Amino acid sequence: MPTFAAVDIGSNSVRLKIARLTRGHLRPIHEDREVTRLGEGVFRSGFLSPESMAETVKVLRRFHRATQQVVTESVRVVATSALRDARNSQAFLEWVRSATGWTV
Repeated sequence: MPTFAAVDIGSNSVRLKIARLTRGHLRPIHEDREVTRLGEGVFRSGFLSPESMAETVKVLRRFHRATQQVVTESVRVVATSALRDARNSQAFLEWVRSATGWTV
């Protein structure tokens, strides 16, 4: 049974959902959510704050471990507008990739 994961890096929180394909339906087997407020600085200054980036990467590492423990075949990682709008988003994306191997 194939297992898939989705990670949503939002402006306020980061979410993980892992689901297994069973009889043509995705059945959730693990969910996690953590508030990191990644976008908070973007709305004020146009930049992701170092603190919110570090907290988000910490959570993403935990999510990465969860996807390895469950043995997922595919992980899709997406981000919302705060990351797209931040002037220093490339540094964050590289940090995520070096910490998890994921491309956002």
